[in-house]
This record gives sequence, C-alpha cells and structure tokens, in this order.
Amino acid sequence: ADAPEFVPGAGAHAVAGGEPARPARMVMRVENVGRLVLNAPLLAEMPAPVKASETSVRVSSVASVLDGRKPEASAGSGLPPVCQYLLRVKTAAEADALLKALGEALRPK
Repeated sequence: ADAPEFVPGAGAHAVAGGEPARPARMVMRVENVGRLVLNAPLLAEMPAPVKASETSVRVSSVASVLDGRKPEASAGSGLPPVCQYLLRVKTAAEADALLKALGEALRPK
C-alpha cells in the first residue's frame, strides 16, 4: 500500500516549502501545545534522510549561519559540527511519507 501524502502542519512534524532565496525548513511543534521545538533549514548540501526504524527518520544537518548556530570547527577536525535529528512518528506509513517529503524538500530546484 502507498504511504499517505504527508500534509505539512497536520501533525507534530512539518516541512515548510521555501522560496528560491530561502531554503525549506524542518519545523516541529509539541502536540496540543504548539510550542516550537525544532526549526532547522533543509539545505541541498545535507545528506539524504534515512529511515532509522519502521517508525523513525534520521536527518543529519551541518551547523550553518542560516539556522542560527555558529559554524565553528568541531573538536579540532576543522569541519563544522553535525547535528542529527531522530523524528519518530506513529506508523510506518507516516515515516515513509515524512521521508518522501524531506527528500523532495532537499532536492535542488
């Protein structure tokens, strides 16, 4: 069976479409409260998200000026720090739909 279409804003996870000058963003809010807990840009240079388990998706992000973090080198490696997010959903179909939406948002336009 095909995964249902991921509808941004319909649940706790959303992928907000970006304009040409602004990248798409990954936004997550606390359910029923609406408090913002994640607001990170989705950049074409990011590694592709992967399905970490049946009901979770892992997204890796490199710190950048766009997301408000200082792109300082991490632990003497000379490379900017990497952040990983593990997004959990209730069903495998929701995980597939989220993975698809993130993949489409990361594709160069």
